[in-house]
Amino acid sequence: DRTAKPKSDAIPVVIAPGARALDASATPAGYAVAWWNWSSTPHQLAVSFADKEGRPVGKPLPVTRAPSPDPTVDLAPGALLGRKSQTVLGWDETIGDAEHIVIGDLGRDRLEGRTDLGAGETPRFGAGIVVFERPSETSIWLAPLDGSSPAVRLSDGHVPAAAPRGPRTTALCYLRDTDPSETAHVDELICGNLADGKM
Repeated sequence: DRTAKPKSDAIPVVIAPGARALDASATPAGYAVAWWNWSSTPHQLAVSFADKEGRPVGKPLPVTRAPSPDPTVDLAPGALLGRKSQTVLGWDETIGDAEHIVIGDLGRDRLEGRTDLGAGETPRFGAGIVVFERPSETSIWLAPLDGSSPAVRLSDGHVPAAAPRGPRTTALCYLRDTDPSETAHVDELICGNLADGKM
């Protein structure tokens, strides 16, 4: 409630061995919870739904059986991102020997419009874009959500955080290593507004 006290007892949404919640988002009918099972194989990333009171609805919707070794997920209402779907899901998935950023529109019964945006990790949604990192290059990249053009390098850095701030502006923060030597490793937090691909 408004005083930060629980309004009810905790309600189990996912009951599975080794289940670990990755993200949650409000939906018109309640909530979507993205999770993965890390302790059993095959590993699987899935989404479960709950009604407005938090009670589970239906069966979990499988997303992938090839999640990255430490998956990250972003869930957001489609309207917030300029999409027609109720919920948009972004995740990192192992394809071949590399982790890729994949985007899909999430319906109650299935995942639609799966788009592979190429190599990357840690997807974070902005205004019509997804921002992510390529750890092997210690760089931050962005791509349009619809995959209409290739991803472009934005900056050196890692661990992005993003959120839409309007129809064409994204709030973006990320870490940048000011000294890559092991003896003087210092991360600097960079934040700003991203519009038309520029901070």
